[in-house]
Amino acid sequence: GDHSKLGAADVFAFGAAHGLSTDDIAVISWLVESHLLMSVVAQRRDIYDPEVITDFACAVKSHNHLNLLYALTLADIRATNDSLWNDWKASLLKELYILTQKALDNGLQCQVTFNERAEQHKIEAREILSPQCQPSDIDSVWDRLEQTYFTRFKPVQIAWHTQQILIHKPSKEWLIKMANHTTKAGTELLVYGIDRPAVFAQIASVLDSANLSILDANIAITPDGYVFDSITVVDEDNEKIASTEQCYKIEQAILTQLNKSERTHLNSRKLSRQLKQLNVPT
Repeated sequence: GDHSKLGAADVFAFGAAHGLSTDDIAVISWLVESHLLMSVVAQRRDIYDPEVITDFACAVKSHNHLNLLYALTLADIRATNDSLWNDWKASLLKELYILTQKALDNGLQCQVTFNERAEQHKIEAREILSPQCQPSDIDSVWDRLEQTYFTRFKPVQIAWHTQQILIHKPSKEWLIKMANHTTKAGTELLVYGIDRPAVFAQIASVLDSANLSILDANIAITPDGYVFDSITVVDEDNEKIASTEQCYKIEQAILTQLNKSERTHLNSRKLSRQLKQLNVPT
């Protein structure tokens, strides 16, 4: 049977036998039954979708439940297999925790939570950009991006993306850059250019050939037909790509591939579990 439900039932018998209060038994039973919930939502759902956060917040119900479930989830993952723990999972769980906290504070008005987050990210990103970029130039990039972009990405990422696009200027050439300072989870790859079919497949083919794993990918299409890809990758040791030279070689390999005629690129290696589960709008 379902070990979560069976375990939750066992808690009632155990709690009663050991003199625990009814309230404590109820909380522990809920934790046992829900111990996989936070991990599943963080890793398999789009946590920047207001409906996902609303559903999760409704399931959690309170700050106390959220705090306890967060602590249990961290302990459970690391105790089960510490080698499975990495910065990517840590960041996903932390993001889900923070977004749910704010949703509970706002009475489950999740769109309010996301709007507030987006505006705060814009303010902080402008502060990073202000020494070298004019407000009108920043707006020329941001006006082409949906509000969800500013919810999803951190200010330091928004600032880096914006700066790179402004340096690139309007061009039919591909912008391909990698950075290690924008996220703890891995090396961020930014790909920006005129959209066409099979772009992601070509990028993934190069990354796969370089023995890199994709942890996360966010893909957006601007109203004027540009594709905007932010992809987080790690090497075979689940580490960032430390070598600047290697980053440059990967950038050039992707550029070479994207400048070829479009086609499907397949190889013999299996897709990572994370890549299989990516929700990529097309």
